Amino acid sequence: MGGLLQAGVLQTTAPSDTTYFYGVGGGADFNASKHVHLRADVEFVHVFLFSGLLADSRNSVRLSVGPTFNFGKNVTR
Repeated sequence: MGGLLQAGVLQTTAPSDTTYFYGVGGGADFNASKHVHLRADVEFVHVFLFSGLLADSRNSVRLSVGPTFNFGKNVTR
């Protein structure tokens, strides 16, 4: 019985519609020292979720900043 209920819920709530999206992004590393860097990334995405009820498009911007650490033989001197 539980399997039938789960299948019914998934069929009514799971999206069966696909649309498109596009996006651009980029980033840079800023050297603080030989082994420590600061990485900054920014991304923009324009998405259409569904073609029916949620047909309006959305914009999304993501900004991330964080440290990166480089150790080992491949670190340039």
